[in-house]
Amino acid sequence: AMPLVSNMQENINFMIGGYGPLHQEINERISSKGIQNRVEMVGMFQQNNVATYLNRLRLLVFPSYTEGLPSIALEAMACGTLVLAAPVGGVPDIIKDEKTGFILPDTSPHSIAASIIRALHHPNVEEITQNARELVESEYAYEAAVERYRRILNRIVSKE
Repeated sequence: AMPLVSNMQENINFMIGGYGPLHQEINERISSKGIQNRVEMVGMFQQNNVATYLNRLRLLVFPSYTEGLPSIALEAMACGTLVLAAPVGGVPDIIKDEKTGFILPDTSPHSIAASIIRALHHPNVEEITQNARELVESEYAYEAAVERYRRILNRIVSKE
């Protein structure tokens, strides 16, 4: 999808986080498409610098085929970074298309590229970013989690 996006818009750069068995193949593809000067390969994120990377992004693209509730999506939303994700696992519970982020219709390169452009040029980006941050603060922040557990434990205790 990166070459397609690069052809549609000149001022977009990419960052790829992670390191795995496809690392060399990805580097080769990036070079063969001539976009190596627009792609930064950052390797594995250390937990203590995830926010640093997320704050550099305008959009986190997460086209995973399987997932639970991805912490990286919640962390991005908390940092004010837009999220574009496939509707797998718990993603639809947190990403509501054009409300708290963007949902990929499918994970084909053309769909991902078109969705990236749609997200970056959406007229309500600021509102979507704010909605996402408020959702994380109200439902997933430490205090909200503690309160949820308190209610659950109180229900269990009251049934005994």
